Amino acid sequence: MKACFLGGARYSQPLDATSERKFRVLEQLGEIFVIGFSQNLKPRRFSEHAHFYMLPKLPLPMLRYLAMLTVGPVLALWLIWRHGIRILVAQSPYEGFAAAIVKVVAGWFGRRLALIVENHGDLRSRFFFSGGWRCPIFIAG
Repeated sequence: MKACFLGGARYSQPLDATSERKFRVLEQLGEIFVIGFSQNLKPRRFSEHAHFYMLPKLPLPMLRYLAMLTVGPVLALWLIWRHGIRILVAQSPYEGFAAAIVKVVAGWFGRRLALIVENHGDLRSRFFFSGGWRCPIFIAG
């Protein structure tokens, strides 16, 4: 199994104890790739129980979302073709949008992917929904 995680998490090199345990366990399932953010403005690539591709930690959350929406899919598509990834795991619905784009584009070229989108129940209170929108938004949960 080869899987790629897309998320807004920031990872350090070496990994903190919690992340190290998480990826040590996941490593037993197969080869794991991670697209996330570094702890500073420097993009990084390293391997520690998984292959990490870290985008620079941009100063504003909106810029990080934009980076994940633009650079994340390109990097994920490259990993799919280079390493044969079959499973995409988006760590929130926002990254899920980027991952869905990747799934569609990969499908155009005959690559079938499974897409898993994590939802931790806080979608309504984050990002656009925290601005006091007046229109009703219904989210299955």
